[in-house]
Amino acid sequence: MISTYVINLEKRKERKQHIYHEFSGKEEFNLLLVKAIRDKVGAVGLWKTLVEIISDAIPKKGDYILVCEDDHQFTNSYSFQTLSHSIRQAAEIDADIVLGGVSWFSSILKATDNLYWAEKFTGTQFMIIFKSAFKQIIDVKFTEFDSSDFKLSDIFKKIFFIHPFISIQKDFGYSDITSANNVEGRVKLLFKRSSDKVIFFNKINRHYKEKVSQVDNLGPHQVGFSLPTYVFFSEEAECHAKISSQFDGRDEFLIKKIGVKRRNGYLNYWLEIRLAIEDAISNDDEVIIICNENHQFSDTYNARNLFECVVEGYLHGLDCISGNVTDFDMAIPISNKLIWINRGMSLQFLIIYSQFFKEILKVSYDKKDNLCHALSNLSLQMAVIFPFISCQQSSKNLLNDDSAKVLQSIIVANSCYSQYM
Repeated sequence: MISTYVINLEKRKERKQHIYHEFSGKEEFNLLLVKAIRDKVGAVGLWKTLVEIISDAIPKKGDYILVCEDDHQFTNSYSFQTLSHSIRQAAEIDADIVLGGVSWFSSILKATDNLYWAEKFTGTQFMIIFKSAFKQIIDVKFTEFDSSDFKLSDIFKKIFFIHPFISIQKDFGYSDITSANNVEGRVKLLFKRSSDKVIFFNKINRHYKEKVSQVDNLGPHQVGFSLPTYVFFSEEAECHAKISSQFDGRDEFLIKKIGVKRRNGYLNYWLEIRLAIEDAISNDDEVIIICNENHQFSDTYNARNLFECVVEGYLHGLDCISGNVTDFDMAIPISNKLIWINRGMSLQFLIIYSQFFKEILKVSYDKKDNLCHALSNLSLQMAVIFPFISCQQSSKNLLNDDSAKVLQSIIVANSCYSQYM
């Protein structure tokens, strides 16, 4: 039997009744109702209760426990066989926590047939917590500004969830922890969107896995090319000098410099990009690069790596490849150099393939819009080169970049769990 702790606020009688109903007839669970510790900040009270549960579990020397909140609800995908199988698989890959279902996640990777590694998540209504996590949960500092799900995401790098979800949150129309969930129907929608996002991830993942054999057969290539490169800069002499210096002695780029007036925000920039695309079409270019005055080559840049990325991107059927990225919430490694991203292309350094030219020209751009977001919304075939080959003029310290840290954690997880698939 699974040692199961269910957290319940004493005043929430309807939730107590609900959770007893959920576990009724499921003899695989040894249920213990835990009175939630009250605190002026609900999240703090929840964490204190979790610490109390862990403290109770340690002397019992079990390999894991199940902690549920009183809004947990089993889905039709639940079976004891599925749960047991998932726990066994999780133990084999040294998981710290396994979640029955999540209402949101950032980047994920498929680790086993039904376990997905998650970089960050929300949804603590059903958690298998392994003993490897006990001490860190007890020792960590938790403040009034923290939330349980994000705190756990920060502490542990081996968190997984089961999909299809075996647990969601029952929508009571209110939440004692998350005020945003005080809207009837919102919680149900969050889990639906999250599940749909997993299905979308699997579709993208399968698509690029089918291309791997082509990329693997790429073989060594000589670097002997010049990529048409449109360099956009403000018309000030200083900006011109800075961006020009980046391309000095780099014969792999065929430079076309374009001055852009600062007024009208991104509108003038957009108009010049359109002219560059039209120029590329008239020249029958298969691929071009656009970059702006903020671009600076990182220490990891070299011409051979760029060339290999351009060829890999073509074989993968990509529309564009960014030299860096700052705004994304889902990423999938598709080679040892390229990571698919769901949004966040950067105009700082952007490789664009000819198949994407006409789509760009179709855009009706409003100067109030974010240009990068407008272009990102046009395609699902985007990637970023990692390690980044482009950084801001102001800094080359990529290790301090949040996006770089997230992508690095995804790369590490992928190297750990890809062997199980």
